[in-house]
Amino acid sequence: MSIEESLRQVVEETVRAVIDRELRERLSADGLTLLAPPDDRPLGAKELQERGYTEQEAYGLLRNHGLRMPGGRRIRIARSVLERIERGEIPA
Repeated sequence: MSIEESLRQVVEETVRAVIDRELRERLSADGLTLLAPPDDRPLGAKELQERGYTEQEAYGLLRNHGLRMPGGRRIRIARSVLERIERGEIPA
């Protein structure tokens, strides 16, 4: 990473932090609160099994609907996709 890229990254992070802080202060003065975005981190076989799927079901879901994450060896499935499968919107 060059010095220009490093400097640009630091400036962007600083500006973003200042804007976020100002926005929070203004919204809290108006009585509004900010909600965190829903958690949509991708799930692997272990996380699917923790949700109650058998090992065979977990690997079947990953094989049919999962994606390989950039730079990773394992296949993951997004929570939003899994929820759509559980609601019957996408065939398993």
